[in-house]
Amino acid sequence: MSKLNQINKRLLLVRLYKLFLLISFLGLLTPFLLSLTVFISDSEKEVVNKWVVSVPVKNLSSGKIHALPWSGGLYWVYKRTDRDISSLKGINSQPSSSQFRDAGSNDSDQPVNMANNFRSTDEQFFVFVPLESKRGCQVRLYGGESAIKFIEPCFGSQYDAAGRVFKESGHKDQMNLSVPMHKIENGTLKIAVWIKSK
Repeated sequence: MSKLNQINKRLLLVRLYKLFLLISFLGLLTPFLLSLTVFISDSEKEVVNKWVVSVPVKNLSSGKIHALPWSGGLYWVYKRTDRDISSLKGINSQPSSSQFRDAGSNDSDQPVNMANNFRSTDEQFFVFVPLESKRGCQVRLYGGESAIKFIEPCFGSQYDAAGRVFKESGHKDQMNLSVPMHKIENGTLKIAVWIKSK
């Protein structure tokens, strides 16, 4: 075989090898680039599939808890009674609610639009993560006609129907119950993936 043919074959093999490497690199890079485009489009507009839990709420009983398990944990929906709603309106209309650690929900884990009188999108429903903030102990519904609606066994914290912790209960570092991003459309509650701020 002539020397020229050997050089041409080597050049052809080197070019084929480079082409193979380029195609492999592009194949590995494609999923990464596609994930960036999904992230960009998620931040620019609301994505239909971000709602991980959907449940009809029109048939829920007042004063009761409805547990909603999902792969990331547990959400609770509490349908407030008329008395709860009146109580929350009265508490929140006072300029200083000294009975709570964070009455205005300024330091609470919740979406910005939920920092309202009821800590929810609808005054009738309180959607929350049923874990207190210090050790993650699960709260439970507290019966009776008092302003206390939820209690937890680890520190003895007490919460109202908006998940605000009473100042004189539990540990001083405990905060209001966490509220996930949610909305109610056509009688269906939709809860989104939401990670609390650090």
